[in-house]
Amino acid sequence: MNKYFKLLGTFLTSIFLFSIATYAQPIGVASLSSEVSAIQPGRPFTTLVQIKLPPEWHTYWKNPGDTGFPITIQWTLPKGFSAGPIQWPAPEIIQSSGLINYGYKNNEAALLVQITPPQQISTPTITLQADVDWLVCEEVCIPESATLSLTLPIQQKEMRHQNNHQIIHTIRENLPLKKSTWDISLSKSKDTYSIHLSAKRESQLPTMIQFIPYANDMLDIHSPQILTQAEKGTYMLTLHPSKTPTLSNISGILVSNDSFEKDAPQKALEINLPLPSSSITPLILIILGAFVGGIILNLMPCVLPIIGLKVMSFAKEASESRTTLWRHGLVFSFGILLSFWSMAFAILGAKSAGMALGWG
Repeated sequence: MNKYFKLLGTFLTSIFLFSIATYAQPIGVASLSSEVSAIQPGRPFTTLVQIKLPPEWHTYWKNPGDTGFPITIQWTLPKGFSAGPIQWPAPEIIQSSGLINYGYKNNEAALLVQITPPQQISTPTITLQADVDWLVCEEVCIPESATLSLTLPIQQKEMRHQNNHQIIHTIRENLPLKKSTWDISLSKSKDTYSIHLSAKRESQLPTMIQFIPYANDMLDIHSPQILTQAEKGTYMLTLHPSKTPTLSNISGILVSNDSFEKDAPQKALEINLPLPSSSITPLILIILGAFVGGIILNLMPCVLPIIGLKVMSFAKEASESRTTLWRHGLVFSFGILLSFWSMAFAILGAKSAGMALGWG
């Protein structure tokens, strides 16, 4: 029996070691390139970080969605050089096992970063270094990383790398538009947000528009987004807020099945829309309004004589004992509260019976 257990243990161990060896080599292959083959001092240029992926594998956008983490790039640059933020092409919506993620699965992720050199560079060449971290997923998820470097010469006139320049130009066409000719606004109801889009001029009119948020706490990303078209070139996209929205604006990208502009190929549009201001009145104004309303009410002809009689009653009772005054005051206060409670319960009872009543 022990012999069979040893054989089984050996077999399971072999499977385990084989599964480790299967993913011992990196799944994603990262590279760093530049649109220029020589740098001109003071002239910004664009670099490209590419992660080649096998079919069916994906990695993540700046907002990964339900799971995962975004690609990160940490730069080590020569003195005086600076790197801009990552320029993210529009992602795909990846749905699997009830989860919604945003990322890249079309065999590669391609990110652009602008590098700005200083006006004076004393060395004949410089080296850029990028430490890249990402997560690749298929049936399993594997964190990966790579340290990439690129050495470029310095010249007084920039030299364009023709092949890389064309590749980067194509990737730029997948970056979301920063500006457009569309009129875009946001409205808010009790349970939904609505993005209103109206074309100012003849544009490519999409038949599908989806919103991808920059942060998950804005929206319930699992609720369906409803697109309605009132007339040609006018759309309304209805979204559902998260259970505990705390933001003052809605920011992200609108992704379409067609370009938003007739003369531009981009199928994504960046938006940052402030939420409509709330009509909540400050507490001090509510108290002041109640006080002024009470003064006006008490000065009305039907109320003022009654107040006068009550004041005369107070003056008459001034000679009575302190205990009697307290008793009268408590009965008077309780009578006021009882009257209002009775009216409130009467209205609540009528409303629960189906009557359309309110407090007016």
